[in-house]
Amino acid sequence: MSSSSKRPRDYDEEREDEEYDDEEELSSDEEPQHLPRKDLEKPVPPSISEAGHESTGDPGRQQSLTTGSNCKLRYSLVCSSNMNRSMEAHAAFLNAGFTKVASLGTGRMVRLPAATIEGQISFDFGTPYTDILKELESQSETDVRLQDFYRRTKLLDILRRNARIKTAPERLQEIQELAYDVILCFDLRVYDAVQEDLQVRFP
Repeated sequence: MSSSSKRPRDYDEEREDEEYDDEEELSSDEEPQHLPRKDLEKPVPPSISEAGHESTGDPGRQQSLTTGSNCKLRYSLVCSSNMNRSMEAHAAFLNAGFTKVASLGTGRMVRLPAATIEGQISFDFGTPYTDILKELESQSETDVRLQDFYRRTKLLDILRRNARIKTAPERLQEIQELAYDVILCFDLRVYDAVQEDLQVRFP
């Protein structure tokens, strides 16, 4: 990748105001689709794809996605907060028998939807899902509006599901070594953030 295509390192901060409507993320029905790996000079970064692109139709590639435990590829599934879309896909991959699967986020914080703008809360990446769940449950104990909001968005159920899959949300930019063959992105802005990080790691 040419250096002229690199985004500035403060790109993530510039997009923060418009970055990630997590309430929209919680209701998204998007499904990841696979794109072929591009031939790049060594060292080779993982291939990345944005959910929504058409699949390649390559029978060999499609077969690799259906063999589950026999698949040798290492997958990383990425959304903004490693909360809903990436974790739903993570669960689907595990249920299909894939063992070399990770899920990550690209935002600066784990941002959760809220019943009001004033009530929006964020957590540091690495905060256990169980701790986030306890915090939200504590806040809603005496707040009927919050109880109804969490029931409608199924946010507490999402956190319980996540805790069964892994301990805490992880941020892609903080992973020292990206040991993945394929990265699937669930948003265009997530795709841009992943591409920026790969361009820095693999100039």
